[in-house]
Amino acid sequence: MTNKLPNYTSFGGWKYDVPNDIFWVYILKNRKGQLYVGQTKGVILRLQRHNKGDTPQTRDGRPWEIAYTEVCFTREIAVNREKELKNFTALELQNLITSAINDFKTLTL
Repeated sequence: MTNKLPNYTSFGGWKYDVPNDIFWVYILKNRKGQLYVGQTKGVILRLQRHNKGDTPQTRDGRPWEIAYTEVCFTREIAVNREKELKNFTALELQNLITSAINDFKTLTL
């Protein structure tokens, strides 16, 4: 039996439909400030797998939280964006996260 999430994402109490055929590029952050970049079709389930220790690359840094996400409409786009972000420095990734947070705060004011 597979875990199935509802076909919507909720931010700030607002729910909206998310197509089943999208992909996510994500940045995880842990308490030590370490960052990890990945891509997946199910970002919440993927986070759960990272935090269960199913991923060797992130096992030692647990627990992780989602710091940033991007939506991509094909796996190819997601893989290419993941590769691009993996070439960013930690400072560049942190600036991307901070910029997204600031954009979100601006939208909610």
